[in-house]
Amino acid sequence: MRITSFALLLLALLVATPARADLRITGDHGGYVSEYKAKYERIRDRHERVIIDGICNSACTLVFGIVPLNRVCVTPRAILGFHEAYYDKAFTFGIKVTSAEGTSDLMSYYPQPVKDWIRRNGGLTTEMKKIKNGVDLWKIVDPCPEEFLALALAFRDIRRIHHDRQRRRAVPCRGLGHVLPGGSTPAFHDCRIADVRAINAAR
Repeated sequence: MRITSFALLLLALLVATPARADLRITGDHGGYVSEYKAKYERIRDRHERVIIDGICNSACTLVFGIVPLNRVCVTPRAILGFHEAYYDKAFTFGIKVTSAEGTSDLMSYYPQPVKDWIRRNGGLTTEMKKIKNGVDLWKIVDPCPEEFLALALAFRDIRRIHHDRQRRRAVPCRGLGHVLPGGSTPAFHDCRIADVRAINAAR
């Protein structure tokens, strides 16, 4: 088998290009802000992509202020949760105490679309404020194209199956000798109600 120079070049490029490791977030309820800053900075510096495929609450949402938004996307299962920052409970005797400084730091990282949504919804409070799949979320971050393409294809297949079933139900039975497409002979459940009554009346 002859291998062209173009094929060799393409093979060399594939071998030389490192595999990209995407971070898929499915159930992240947050944690220490400093740890999330460090994690997302590593992801940003490695030019990796982040796929939010479930819950991303609290410090998890810092991804929008550290990783470039063109490398972050959401699936239909994505849910974002925002609230005020808290002091480490190890220093507050296990009691949740909000931190104005920490909250201000969080807000400073968020891009403008996130800040706008938070302000429209009363600002950051102790209550978790959530954004689910929909227009509000898409104003902040783009949907993952592969996920929505898969959904569109699945929806198309479902519509096609439904259409085929409706078409089969509409096939008239003018007599028991009528042959349906595919060579099968119709039973009563393949016929329209009116045709079944007509067959019965003719007997």
